[in-house]
Amino acid sequence: MKVTSHFFLYLSISLIIFSTNALFGQDVHFTQGLASPQNLNPALVGNMNGTYRIMTIYRDQWRGGIDQPLTTIGAGGDVKFDISYNKSKKSDFVGLGFFFLSDRV
Repeated sequence: MKVTSHFFLYLSISLIIFSTNALFGQDVHFTQGLASPQNLNPALVGNMNGTYRIMTIYRDQWRGGIDQPLTTIGAGGDVKFDISYNKSKKSDFVGLGFFFLSDRV
């Protein structure tokens, strides 16, 4: 029996489709979502008035309701690089950022 490359393609696609039904998770939700723009939308990296930005955000849920409360901590930063070629035209930029997240349930 000859196994073609189409077989492996169909097998890979089938595994991806059927494995995604078993994956689930909880989205991170902060009360002050605008304080963490990288978590809100990754396209906001570098979209600011300054050159760099450093941010931290913390949320502690259900402290008195359960024995081990939900604790979420996020920290990140980004920097904006000006890449405009002609200074007389509208400036353009590229943003580079990072974001670390810890969600303890």
